Amino acid sequence: MRRGLAGTALATSAALLAGLITSSPASAVEIPPDNEPPYRPISLGEQARLDRCAGGFALHIGGPEMKKVASKALTGTPAELAAATDPVMGMDPLRQAMLKDRDSREGSPVASAERRERWEASNYPYWKSGTAAGIPQYAPQFDKDVVAFTLGPQRDLYYRLGEDGHTPASKTAVDKAKALAAELNGQDPNQDFVTKDLLRDADKTEYNYRATSASDIARYLRLGGYLKQTPAEDSVEFRLEVEALKAAWGACDSRNPLDYYRVMSPMVVTAHLEWEQEYATQAKPRNEIVNAEVTAAAEIRKSTEAMIEALGQAWLADQILTWQKYWGAQPANASGRPAAAVFTQATKDLAAARTKAADQAKIAATASAAAKTAADKADASQKAAWALADAAKAPRGRGLLFAQQSVQVAKASAAGAEASAKAAQTASNAAKATVADSKTLYALAQTQSHALNTEFRRVAAQEAAAQAKAAADSAAAQAKEAAENATKAKAAQTKAENARTTAKTAAENAKAQRVKAEQERDRAKSERQKAASERAKAQAAETRAVSEREAAGRARTAAESAGDTAADKLDAAEAAEIKAALARDGAAEAERAMRAKDARASALEAAAAASEGTAAAGESRKAATEARTAANEASGRRAVPAPPPARPAPRPSRPARPPPARRVPPPVPRPPPTAPIPSGGPPTPPRRPLTPRRPRPSTPPKPPRRTPTRPSKRPRRPRPRPYRPRRTRPPPRRRPSRPRPGPR
Repeated sequence: MRRGLAGTALATSAALLAGLITSSPASAVEIPPDNEPPYRPISLGEQARLDRCAGGFALHIGGPEMKKVASKALTGTPAELAAATDPVMGMDPLRQAMLKDRDSREGSPVASAERRERWEASNYPYWKSGTAAGIPQYAPQFDKDVVAFTLGPQRDLYYRLGEDGHTPASKTAVDKAKALAAELNGQDPNQDFVTKDLLRDADKTEYNYRATSASDIARYLRLGGYLKQTPAEDSVEFRLEVEALKAAWGACDSRNPLDYYRVMSPMVVTAHLEWEQEYATQAKPRNEIVNAEVTAAAEIRKSTEAMIEALGQAWLADQILTWQKYWGAQPANASGRPAAAVFTQATKDLAAARTKAADQAKIAATASAAAKTAADKADASQKAAWALADAAKAPRGRGLLFAQQSVQVAKASAAGAEASAKAAQTASNAAKATVADSKTLYALAQTQSHALNTEFRRVAAQEAAAQAKAAADSAAAQAKEAAENATKAKAAQTKAENARTTAKTAAENAKAQRVKAEQERDRAKSERQKAASERAKAQAAETRAVSEREAAGRARTAAESAGDTAADKLDAAEAAEIKAALARDGAAEAERAMRAKDARASALEAAAAASEGTAAAGESRKAATEARTAANEASGRRAVPAPPPARPAPRPSRPARPPPARRVPPPVPRPPPTAPIPSGGPPTPPRRPLTPRRPRPSTPPKPPRRTPTRPSKRPRRPRPRPYRPRRTRPPPRRRPSRPRPGPR
């Protein structure tokens, strides 16, 4: 039944594919890190799904104790569920609960035997004295079906604890998969290794925790092996695989696909995120359904026990009524007639049996009502879950997972409780009836008790069919909506294609314009760069010009200042030169005068020496002394009185030597009348001609500045320089030799 629901869910998923594609995100799927080796499936979400399905399987196969533990784990936290379903620890909490159910007296052969022994003990006096009336000794086994289920199917189900509830593949599908594997063998050793693991336990139907499921084989056949590359995220192929994975997980085929090269990892991640969202959304109704199953299962046990007890009491009442009828028709002195006390006891036992049967009928009715309430709660919660699924555009029932069967169990339990309550009431009525109607009602009660299992199965199948129909109706409605959306999408696609054609043409035109604009932009950019370069050059040139102009101004100012200084110094030098020439001339003249005085003094001394002894000797000596004093003063020597001349031997007088002729320097040529006379200084004799100087050229005007930072300085007008002829150096003057003094 679960597989049928899974097929319906897969059909629904396919019908919703168009809408899912348009709503699927276009962003890249982020693959979380995984430590599993490549020959094992990616581990994302797999263990959590296995825990849920293993807990749900334990819930469905368990007795009262195991159902309590399983429901607590399933409605608790993920950690609590993982602890209860941990395969490494042997699912210990669930296993301990299973052992309690298995060893319970309720429904056990021991309890059944004790109950029948109690009925038979009450019936013993009537059997002993009513054998002739056909009263049996042993009570019927009214709980035969219950005990058979407890010792058979129920015990077998207990021992299947540890399975994850997945659907095994059929033998036909497995054979096809093996044939395909033989055909593909040798093409890829890695894929061959994975395929061996896939097919190793594909035939296993029990104790198959984490074994190959029907979905694994179906995927292998559908893909013709394994995917070679990951489809695009917005493609139909991608969404088909995502929906197939969610449909498989919804049927408790919890494993991730075998995928050596991790080609399907993006699809597994996408399906995992969507599935976890769907599962979490329906958590509240799913938990309510699980609790409803536990309640309904407990109530049907109560009603069944009450029915069995009511049937036993009805049997006892029927035996007493038969005994009373038999001995009532006999004479009082008939042989073997029981004592009067036995008749009194029979009346009391009949009343007690009728009371007990009525009480058990009430217990069964109460339990039936409680089971009906639980079933109604499960049905309401299932409808709430369907509404959530419809709102999410998801298949109905898939997010409930194992709770879909819980709805079936709850409703079937309510139906079984109702059937047992009816049988108990019929048994109570049979116990109350007269001997004429008792057997008929008793037989009806027995028939109704046998219908309990039939009613349970009928209602369970009916609910499964209703669930399948609801899923199909949901799929049909969603398929219709998808078809309408597809029609709208097609129209929109046509419109979009037309718009795309128009846009393509416009894009081509825009591209051409863009190319042209880019060319213009490049040219403009080149021109801007060239202009910027020229501007930079101009700015650099302007900067250099300003710097050079400022340097030239400073140089010109310095040159003008230096020129003025040089001119002044030249004038001073020329004046000094003239003064020096005059001083030289004066010195030469003074030299000549000094020498003349010296010569005169020598001559007078000679004359005085010559006139020694004469009358004119005194005058001559005086004149000679004065002349020597004057000569010494002229030469800067201290006047030393001349020693008295020694009286020389008389010599013949010689004529006096005439004084040397005075050398007159050659006249210095005077400058032409046009030459200006230098200003300042004493008048000087004519100077030697000088080489005329070239007038300094005037500074050329400065080029205009674009953005002058300050007003340009007016160039100074060059000073006119007088023409000065080159001076010729006069020939050196020879100093006249001093006359040597003659002998005195």
